[in-house]
Amino acid sequence: MSNWVLIADELPATTGGGITAWLDGAEWAIFRDGEEWFAVSGRCPHKGAPLVDGTIEDGCVTCPWHGWKFDSHTGDCVDHRGFHVQRAAVRVDADRRAWIDQPPPEPVIETKPAAAVDTSQYHLVRYSRLGWVGIFSTAEAVSCQLREQVIVETTRGVELGEFLGAARVADAAQKKAGALLRAASAIDVSQQAANTTLLSQLIQSACESAIRMQLPIEIVDGEVLCEGGIAILYYLGEFVPDFAVLRTELALQYGLNRIDLVSFLEPEASSGCGTSCGEGGCGH
Repeated sequence: MSNWVLIADELPATTGGGITAWLDGAEWAIFRDGEEWFAVSGRCPHKGAPLVDGTIEDGCVTCPWHGWKFDSHTGDCVDHRGFHVQRAAVRVDADRRAWIDQPPPEPVIETKPAAAVDTSQYHLVRYSRLGWVGIFSTAEAVSCQLREQVIVETTRGVELGEFLGAARVADAAQKKAGALLRAASAIDVSQQAANTTLLSQLIQSACESAIRMQLPIEIVDGEVLCEGGIAILYYLGEFVPDFAVLRTELALQYGLNRIDLVSFLEPEASSGCGTSCGEGGCGH
């Protein structure tokens, strides 16, 4: 059943980005995609970035901080399964007033402590080119030597890490970064060497493209993950909507599934997502 409520007295005739609106104390970001208007909840579930500063392209709203994409029709995150934002239909009348089909409040799910005893093992692993240290779990005990290379899975993807030893279970509850999959094989190490060569070419192309597109950024580092055709480029400067064009252009040029542009210096408002940020920063 529809519940149309006035959310904005007047919208601009044209807009290239989002418009902030408030309803019953809740923040919404209103976007126009072609002839359709819609709204999503105002903050990214990853680290609280204002989605109103993001872009709408190919039916997705892209977070301005770390490039997470949310389907404009469902609100689901298309590149990080299990995350979503509320989504609502919007209609604009002849007086440019915006009406939202106000959705019911999302249910609060009460969780109870699991009756079963947690038998997971927890380990310290250094990962990412920036040297973050995170806590990773395994279902069973593992036999790894100090500084042995291992394969871990984070919300960024599957990547190479360095085993540092056992972690305390008490720390893992709040600081778990992902799962330790296995010890790295010779094939993994060889692939990472090939990825390093690819990265050098990718950074050079990114710098040249940024200059050509007159983007106010400097690409300072990056990494190519082990699997999935995912690359991450770290930059200094300010976010601009043209990042989406740069990312798409480079991904097509190098046959990658996804390229993330991540601020080398985390935004001041962020303090870690508690899921995959590790101790040193976040990769999305």
